[in-house]
Amino acid sequence: MVSLSNPTRYNLVIVDALGVPYTSGGTLSARYFNQPNTTTGKMELASVNAEGIIGVLAGDVAGANQEAIEIVEGKSSVILDTTLDEQNLIKVGSGGRATLWKDAQTVIQTTLTGEATAFTQPATLSVITIAQAVDVAADRGRVVRVVGADAGGLAIYEDITLDVSDSSTGVDGAVQFTTVCGAFMVDGAVLGAQSVTIDDDDPVTLCTIANATSEIGADVPAQSLEAYCNILDLVGPNGDATFLTVLGYPAATPTVLSGERLTLDASSPSVDSTAAAWRQITRVCLGEFTNAATALLSTDADYDPPERIQGRCITPGDYTEVGAMQLGG
Repeated sequence: MVSLSNPTRYNLVIVDALGVPYTSGGTLSARYFNQPNTTTGKMELASVNAEGIIGVLAGDVAGANQEAIEIVEGKSSVILDTTLDEQNLIKVGSGGRATLWKDAQTVIQTTLTGEATAFTQPATLSVITIAQAVDVAADRGRVVRVVGADAGGLAIYEDITLDVSDSSTGVDGAVQFTTVCGAFMVDGAVLGAQSVTIDDDDPVTLCTIANATSEIGADVPAQSLEAYCNILDLVGPNGDATFLTVLGYPAATPTVLSGERLTLDASSPSVDSTAAAWRQITRVCLGEFTNAATALLSTDADYDPPERIQGRCITPGDYTEVGAMQLGG
């Protein structure tokens, strides 16, 4: 057992841990992974998938140039970036939290089936209008999320709310779409007796969420929502050059819902990879993917190297909970 105590500087005792003193580079919170800045040597929040010796700050520091203790070996608590079980190996996830280290790919969805023929694409850049043919009281005020691409071909989405007084009254969005690849009810519940139409401003119906369903072209991943802060690989049919869009939470901005549009490269098999590393995928949108064709979405084949392992989970927990870790050796 190693104990560190210096009440005049740290006012802190660490038990069953090897602690190393550092100077902080800014305001930092305890129970997050931290690392020394390679230039200044001062403590900063650890970057996603950081390798080498990474530790957990034992106590909060309120600003730069304050003395801090980093636990680099032994038992410590840390904030979780995903659900972790006892004995799981851990690495640095988003925002300095702990996520799962894996020596194999994680399958997000084994079979993604294209739904392009269920969609009509806008003739020109267009805002979206949603409505039901007949008012359904229970559907008033419900939110429809429309996913597509902007004029530059980048993934975008917009939340549009059905009229709160009469769901058959058209409601216009404010975002301009050049393509639409999926739409779903944000609350996940099915519609009542009437469908919701998603129209452009011509108006032409682009797609329809049918009554008694909750989505069109927007799959919830069947195998895993968790990507554990890895980039994603998409493998499609030979010669395919169409598009597929993922929606979820990138590792770089883990609380901001974002999208990325993938372009299959027409090779055999056709492939693409995300530019971003993803913490979690919540939807995969298929309205621009060749109808009835299938594809596989998984984390990168270049999976986590051993250098990313920071320790092992002792006490399991869920996302943003505090778990106990055995760090280092």
